[in-house]
Amino acid sequence: MKFFSMFVMIATVLFFLVGCSSASTGNPTAKDILKGNKEVDIIKVGSLIYTKNNNSVTESTYDLSKLFKIGEIKKQTTSTLFFQDFYASQLPKGTEVFSTEEYKLGRTPYVLVVINSDEYIEYYALIEG
Repeated sequence: MKFFSMFVMIATVLFFLVGCSSASTGNPTAKDILKGNKEVDIIKVGSLIYTKNNNSVTESTYDLSKLFKIGEIKKQTTSTLFFQDFYASQLPKGTEVFSTEEYKLGRTPYVLVVINSDEYIEYYALIEG
């Protein structure tokens, strides 16, 4: 009987500890996203991965003079190894990337805008939480 009581108590404590542990692993990585679907359209800027917004955006939504150019796509790749800053899975190398706010190192914007063949495309940051 003493053994059974001790077993129940230990099992209860372990169950409580496992149940209270954080399941969050942080923001998704390119590897997390691309392992499920190599066709997904993503960009990495700073420590965040951005995914394409599938809704149409017209030129009138954004005033080009109020967008801040933050960089250009350095490489198009679906390789999950070393998916670096300004790498994209679908956009070609040299595509300009803009933000609606000034980009500062360590303060990555939540929305990016790409102009590709006179089409304005929004990309949203994938943030855990």
